[in-house]
Amino acid sequence: MPHRVPTLFYALMQLFERYKEDVYLSLIILLVELGRLLYFGGKWRKATGEGLISLVLIHVFRPHIPALPAFLGIHLSSYDVAFIIAACGVRGIRRSIEWAIHRYTGAKVKID
Repeated sequence: MPHRVPTLFYALMQLFERYKEDVYLSLIILLVELGRLLYFGGKWRKATGEGLISLVLIHVFRPHIPALPAFLGIHLSSYDVAFIIAACGVRGIRRSIEWAIHRYTGAKVKID
């Protein structure tokens, strides 16, 4: 049999095999953002912006997730952290950071 040129499907499967965890994390975030948009309503522009920022956050923090300590006796995987980031959204994460700074320093901080 002569050598065949790989098809697009073959190339996509090779790409998926190489970056399997990245693809799964991206799908988790996109599906949760879509669910939040459909359930709570909102504008597509806001949902797209939050989805993109959530994707960037999870891919930036993914190398550091295995080093996270157990939280209440539960060790979080990268899939769990992706779901939490997508479910909270950018505004929820911002409010959590403001609350933590206020709790530990007593200073009122407003992050815009």
